[in-house]
Amino acid sequence: MDKLLGELFLLLIFFAVEFGLLWYGFRAAKKSIEASNWPSVVGTITKMSLRENSDGDGTTYKVKVEYLYSVMDQTYTSSRLAFGYDWYSNNRRKHQNIFNKLEYVQSVKVRYNPQAPAISTLSFGIHKSIRLMLFFAIGLPIIILTSQLSLIVKSDVTSFISQLTFYSWIGILIWMLFQPDKVLLNNIEVVSYHQP
Repeated sequence: MDKLLGELFLLLIFFAVEFGLLWYGFRAAKKSIEASNWPSVVGTITKMSLRENSDGDGTTYKVKVEYLYSVMDQTYTSSRLAFGYDWYSNNRRKHQNIFNKLEYVQSVKVRYNPQAPAISTLSFGIHKSIRLMLFFAIGLPIIILTSQLSLIVKSDVTSFISQLTFYSWIGILIWMLFQPDKVLLNNIEVVSYHQP
């Protein structure tokens, strides 16, 4: 009985984490889509770097940026590159391309929320980070549920469904990982560069 309660407790924690990830992913997707229709102003990049984080699991990267912009004579500072672009990842090329695009930029288009101008972003759209977040948040619980179903209802059909779900998920994940992420990069609009 204690083992069953322990497994149930772990399952509840897993689903709570997955629900949080799903909520965050949908929220980031919603904001990123809304930002495509927000008004824009010209902003100035004040700081930018390609951060590197190394540990026992390898090296991960992220572009850190800060910029200033003004809306109705009020100046704001922000560090949001895009909604959902919050974590480091091991895809150096993706982050290097973003860094290269912004490295010599003097001014850039900043999209801001008209109801709350302090909320802004440089890019918009459903980029790879959001897609992967939603894929994990939706896919992992389905895999867990189908595998549990095959343990409860022992039959060739439930075993086949469980294996098909797992291998399909892995296949789609591998396909997604190798897809180029052009949305975030292409939706950053440069206005002017520093003169050499």
